[in-house]
Parts: sequence; C-alpha cells; structure tokens
Amino acid sequence: MDDILGTFVLNLADVYTTKPQFQGFRGDVYLHGKAAGSISGKIRITLPSKLDKLQEGFIPIPRMEMAKCACLIT
Repeated sequence: MDDILGTFVLNLADVYTTKPQFQGFRGDVYLHGKAAGSISGKIRITLPSKLDKLQEGFIPIPRMEMAKCACLIT
C-alpha cells in the first residue's frame, strides 16, 4: 500500500557489512505504481549483538521481534 509520499524498497543485503559502517544508497520512489522521484542517502546497519552499550549517548530502543527475525530501529 502506498502512503502519501510513495514507496521505496531497500535490499538490506546491499548495505549490510559485518563491521557497521555507513553505506550509500540510491533508488526510485514509486507512487501508485508509477515513478515519482528518487531518494538517496547513507545508512548503517548495526545488529543488536554488535551494539556498543558503553558508547556515550547509547539509548536502548525496543526491538520488534518476529519468528527468527529481529529488527532494531535507530
């Protein structure tokens, strides 16, 4: 389902690295099945097991859990 801004899909396998670091991404935004623009930026994927809980400013954020999958949104 589209929202008012459209839809963008990012394959996390394209931006995940074993050592968390920012990776650039770019892709098309679609609205009602038609190209409506593009989006680009940088993203860093950090698995919960890789978080440095002693890091200054660390704020734990609740996880969304599903069978065999956990997502941490920061």
